[in-house]
Amino acid sequence: MKRILLVLASLTLLTSACGLTEQQSTPTPQPALDTRCGDGICEGPENPQNCPADCPPTPQPTPEGEGGPYTIINPASDAALHVAVFYPPGWDSETRLQALIFVPGGSGDSERFLRSSPDGLMVDTFTQAGYAIVLFDPDGRGQSGGTEDYNGFVHQDGLAEVIRFAATLPGIDLVQIGLVTFSYGITMGAGTLARHPDLPISFLVDWEGPADRNDTGGCDEAGVGHLNAVASCDDEDFWAEREASAFIGQIRVPYQRIQSARDHVQPDNDHAIQMVNNAVAGGVPWVRLNDLPPNQTYDAANPPPMIPVNRSRALSQLMLDYVQAMFTLTTESTATAQTSTTIPPIYVTVALHIEAVPVYANCQAYPDYRRNLLRFAEAMAPYGAKINLQTEYEFLVGVDRCETPAMQAETNGQNVLDYLASHYGYEIDAHRSGGWDLEAQHNYADVRYLAGRLTTATSENVGGLVWDDPAQWATLTQGERGLLYPDFVWRPEALTLATGTQHHLGDFTSDDYASGVWRPKGAGPDFWVHDPQGPLIYVGPGEYDNWGGRHGRRPTLDFLRDLLAKLEAGAIERDVIYTASLAVPQSVIFNPDEHARLQTLLEQLAPLVTSGQVVYVTYSQAVMIWQTEYGAEPNIYLER
Repeated sequence: MKRILLVLASLTLLTSACGLTEQQSTPTPQPALDTRCGDGICEGPENPQNCPADCPPTPQPTPEGEGGPYTIINPASDAALHVAVFYPPGWDSETRLQALIFVPGGSGDSERFLRSSPDGLMVDTFTQAGYAIVLFDPDGRGQSGGTEDYNGFVHQDGLAEVIRFAATLPGIDLVQIGLVTFSYGITMGAGTLARHPDLPISFLVDWEGPADRNDTGGCDEAGVGHLNAVASCDDEDFWAEREASAFIGQIRVPYQRIQSARDHVQPDNDHAIQMVNNAVAGGVPWVRLNDLPPNQTYDAANPPPMIPVNRSRALSQLMLDYVQAMFTLTTESTATAQTSTTIPPIYVTVALHIEAVPVYANCQAYPDYRRNLLRFAEAMAPYGAKINLQTEYEFLVGVDRCETPAMQAETNGQNVLDYLASHYGYEIDAHRSGGWDLEAQHNYADVRYLAGRLTTATSENVGGLVWDDPAQWATLTQGERGLLYPDFVWRPEALTLATGTQHHLGDFTSDDYASGVWRPKGAGPDFWVHDPQGPLIYVGPGEYDNWGGRHGRRPTLDFLRDLLAKLEAGAIERDVIYTASLAVPQSVIFNPDEHARLQTLLEQLAPLVTSGQVVYVTYSQAVMIWQTEYGAEPNIYLER
C-alpha cells in the first residue's frame, strides 16, 4: 500500500467509565478446560506465542532438507497442513528474498504447480527469476489433514497461518511477500486478506478467478461451476464464506487482475469486470485489469480488450511478468513513502468497549444487549469505519451460554461475534476495565481464551493496559496464565489504550494520549521510550475526549484537525506514522437513543476520510502498516 493513501486515526470510542450499572449479580462461571498446553498437540487457541511447547515458533524442516516440507497447524480446524518452500538455485542463504505464496485453483493442491507444462515447470520459472515460492495443501487436500472446506473460512484461516509462517522462513523479506491466486483460489485469497488485514502481504495477483456463486455454483443461465453439487444457490450460509466479489473490496493491498480473452472456464469475462469494479468501489489502494490504466471501472456490456489467447497460453511467463511489475510497484511505493514530503494520512480506529457487567451473562437479559449491539453495527456500517470490539469476560459468557438457534438464524447461523467479524469486519480484542487485573476472578488470558473459542476473528491485541504498573507489564511481556484457564498462557502482540493506575477509580487524566506506534521499553516513564527489541507494539490513541471531558483532553476531531494543520505547515515530522482513536463506551453501544451521537462524529470526520487525510483501520492493520509501510520506524507524538 502507498503510505500516502493511508491515515491512521484510531478513533477509539473508548469507554468513559462503565456506562452501565450492575442490574443483576450473577456468579462468574467456572468453565471446563478443553485445551492442555504441553500435551504435544497444537490445538484450539494454542499458537507459537502462547504455547511454544506444542506449537513450534520457528519452521521445523523434516530430514528431506532445506525448504521443507513443513507442517503447520490450521488454528481453525487443528488440521496439519503440508507446506513446501522452493528457493532460487544458488541462493547464498543470506540475501533477503522476495517471496510468493501460490493458492491453487478449483479443489487443487500444491502438486499442480509441480507439473510440467508447455512453457516449463511453473515453480522453476519463478525460482530461476530469483523468487522464493511457498506452496501448501489446504485442509482435506494433497498431503494435508482435515476435511475439504471449499475455500471457506476454515481454508482462509489456514492460508492466513501459511502466510504468517512464510514470514518466519529463512531469507524471506517480510515486506516483500506477494499472494498469487489461480482460478477459484481467489475466493480463498481475497477472503483471507479481507478477514486477516494484518497479514504481511504486499499485493494480490488474481488469475481468472470466479466472482460469485453464478460462476462457481452454476447459479446463472450458463450453469457453470464445480460447486453446483455441493451447495444450493440459496444456501446463504455457505455462500457468505465463498464469494470473492464480496471480499475483494475489503482488501487493503494493490490488486492485479489477469484475464485472457477466452477464460479457462467461464463463457464470458463478466466476472473479471465484476471483481475489478468491486475492488475499486471498495477503496482498494491500487487496482488494475491486465495492462490497462489502474483504478478504472468497466461496463460488462462494453468490455475492454483482454489478453490475447496466444499470450495467455504461456501462463508461467505471463504470471511472472505481472508479479515482477507488482514487486516494482510496491517497492517504489514504499521508497516514495519513506522519502516523500507529501502530507501522510492519519490512521483512525473506532474502539468499542464492553465492560465487566454481570448482567451480560444473564440469559434473560442477554438477548436485548445482543439486539442493540447488532442495531449499533447496522447504524454505523454506512460510514465505513474500521472497528475493534474490545470486550470483557462477562459479555463473552453471554455469547457462549445464551445464544440460541433462533438468535443465530438472524445472523447467518453465526454467534454475534462471528457475525460482526464476517459481516462488518470487526476485530475482537481482549479487554479489562482500566487494564486492571488486581483481585479479579479472571484476567486478560481468560478473556482471550474464551474469545478465541467463540470466534477466529479474535486478535492478539490488549485492550486497555496500565502503563505505570510494572507487575502487569512483566506479566504481559512474559505471558499471562489464565485464572479460570490455568493451562492457557497468553503472550499478546500489540497494546492499545494505555491508562493510568487511577483509571479504574474514575480518574482518567493520566491516561495515555500519544499518537504513533512504537515498542515501549517498560512501565512508568519508560513506556514512552522506544526499544527496538521490545516484545510488544503499542498503538497510540491520540486525544479522544468525546463523551464529556473526563480525560481533560480534546475531542478526537479537534485533535485530528490540529495534527493535520501541523503536518501541512511542516511543523512536525512527515515520514512517521500518526494514529488516533475514537473510543465508544457501552452506554452508547447498547443504547439506540445514543447511536446518533456517534453518527454525528463520523459524519464530521467524513470529509477528512473522503480527502484521504484520515484512513480507517483496525489496530492490527495499524501495526501491519507501521511494519510494512513505515519500516517499523517509531513515532511517539505527545503534544504537551
